[in-house]
Formats: sequence, C-alpha cells, structure tokens
Amino acid sequence: MTEVLKQTYLIKSPPVSEGGSTGVKSWKKRWFILRKDLGKHSLQYFESESSAASGQSPKGTILLQDCTCIHADMKHPKHRNVFAVVIPTRTYYLSAESQMEMEQWTKLLCQILGFAMGQVMTLARSTAADSLSPVIVADQSRSTFTPVARSLTQSASATTVPQPAPRTAMRRARSQTSGDLGAVPLAAGTGAATLRRSGVDASGAAECYVNREVFVHVEKRFAMRSVAFVDALDGVWISGWSHNVPALSGVFKFGDQVLRVAGKPVATAEEANRGLDCFSGSGEIEILVLRTPWAMEVEITRRSRSEPLGVTLKENKIICVKANGAAAQCGMSGEAVGLTSDLVPWIVTEVSGRPVSLQPKTKDETLKLMHAAGMSVMLLLHPEDFVKVLFKQLKSMKNYQQFMP
Repeated sequence: MTEVLKQTYLIKSPPVSEGGSTGVKSWKKRWFILRKDLGKHSLQYFESESSAASGQSPKGTILLQDCTCIHADMKHPKHRNVFAVVIPTRTYYLSAESQMEMEQWTKLLCQILGFAMGQVMTLARSTAADSLSPVIVADQSRSTFTPVARSLTQSASATTVPQPAPRTAMRRARSQTSGDLGAVPLAAGTGAATLRRSGVDASGAAECYVNREVFVHVEKRFAMRSVAFVDALDGVWISGWSHNVPALSGVFKFGDQVLRVAGKPVATAEEANRGLDCFSGSGEIEILVLRTPWAMEVEITRRSRSEPLGVTLKENKIICVKANGAAAQCGMSGEAVGLTSDLVPWIVTEVSGRPVSLQPKTKDETLKLMHAAGMSVMLLLHPEDFVKVLFKQLKSMKNYQQFMP
C-alpha cells in the first residue's frame, strides 16, 4: 500500500553540467510527492498537481534509499529557501515557497532516512548568474536552520563575531560488525551531534570539532614565528606550522580560520603575528579559531583490512570515489563545492589526525597513510581550489618549506 507523506510544489534545478553549474536551463516548478511504498521511500515529481491527480506518470523519481546527503539553507542568486537531495548520480536542488516549508521538507527527509544532523559550512562568494553556495551572515539576528539547533554555539567569553549560515549535512557510515547502514553526523554543530575529537597534546589545546569556534591555548615559545598565518578570502588562515614544533600539529589544522589572538580580533596575518609578538602575559596565548570551515570530515569504515577503501588518489587528490565502495557507502562524495560554486576535487589534508603534505614526495604516500590507519580511517578533506589559494599564499613566505608537514 502506498502512503503519501507530503506533497507540494517545489522549484527544481536542471541537471548540473560537467563544470558544476546548473547551466542556462531554467528551473522548473514541479509538483513533488513523498511516498512510502512497502517500506521504501521515493520522491516523485510531476508536471503539475493536476497531472499527478489524473494518474499521469511522474517526470522523475528520486529513490531515497540512494540518498547520501541532505543540504539545507543554501544560497542562490535567483531562488530562495533552497535545499538539496544528493544521490550518487545527481544532486537535486529544490526551492521551497518559504523558509518554514524548506525546514519541514529537510526535517522530514532526515527523519525518514535516519540521518543525524551536523553542520558543514562553505564560505563561497560566487557572483555567477546561476550558482549555489551557502552564505556568510553578517546580521546575527537572522535565523539559520538546523534541526538540532538554530545557531552555532559560542563561548560565553567570546565576543560575538559574524557567523556563517550553516549548511546542514548528513552521512551514512557502515557498522563495523555488519553491513547495515547507521546514521552518524558528518560534522558537528552543537549539542549531541558531535564528531570524533582530535587529541589533546602537551601544548594544552582544547579538543575541537569541524566548523566550530575553538579557543586554542599555546605557549608563546611554541607559537612565536612557528605558525604560518596567511591572508586569503577576506580572512586570516592557518596554512601550516613549523616542523621544529611537532606539538603544534595537535593544536592547529590546515584551513583553520583565525578570529582572535590574545583576545583581539585580527583582520590580517600581520595583525596575527603582531598579536603573538606583543603578548606580554605569562603562560599561554589564547587564539580563537573557526575550525576548518571549508572542510568535510569523513570516516571510512572497512569490514576487513583487505577490503579496498574505494577511492582513487593522485598524490593527495581524490580522483574517483568508486560506486558501492567503502568510501561511497560511508557518504563520501566525489567532488566538492569550490570557491566559485563549481565542482572541484577533494584534497586530503589529514588522515586520522596526521597532517598530509601539500606536496607529497610519492604518488601513493597519502594512500599508504590511509591503509596504515587500519579498518577505520578519518579523512579531513578540503576543496582543491581552496587548498591552492592557501598554498599560494604560503609559498610567498620566506622559507615556507619549514611550515609544511
């Protein structure tokens, strides 16, 4: 027996082109019906409500058992209240009539799929006529949607800073003891939805999660001229740290955005370095960072060491995520939304807490690290164009090699 769970008009994007854009084809208003039939859910869309009522065949059907990810509150220059349903062969961008309608759709889909909610954020500033990206919110009064919480949690001691609107995302990870798919959060926002933590090292860094404000505490002698601050994308970023201070690898991550140094906001790398130089207090310097806001963290779980990871790499670049492989079944996508909202390859920047060199010495160096991590491998991934921007700024520094893993 077929059960209709929800039906309404949504505006649907055309298929995404090879370049990652939805192209010149127009978005179409379609009548969507969410159905449950024999325990399986599907999302069908019709030309109109009347065509569905008259028994006409749907224009298309999205099988939700294939869904690996749901995005919400996405930014588009022409359409409002955009969310996305991601399956291995296509991403369906859908525009609802209202913010409330979008929230209802995404919440219902997540409940059906058993997805836990997390937050992954992209700081794209695209000016393209037909592109999709989440946005930076300068107005803190604006409400942003996540089913777990409506805004990122800030420390009580932190001064309010502009927060990006979160793009919610979910992934599936396979149980190590069975072939069943269980819902786990892709990235952490607030409350119960959390990711695996990075370890606390001798420098006294607080444990942290992706896309969350983190107060890092580090001794001045460790930080002085040992951290590569770079200017990019209207912000200050961590692009590396000194080999001679190995403790820093447990404190910072490539792609951290620096917000404050010793309690003072920083707008340039020069200000960040000056904040370290001028710190006259005793003990540790407090640095406020937004933890890897461009990153996606994925855990690939294999049933045995002999099972392939299901990815093809060229040095540290993801070339292909094999369909039905271990990585794909754990929710790993083959491409990232880049700086201009085009689809670009992922770059592996960390393997199970170990930083990966931006210039691997061998083609299989990163892959060997992944296999050596065991049956459960945690990857930190960044869009290729984002990595190139930070790496270009890093190479402009004198003796930049000392700051690379």
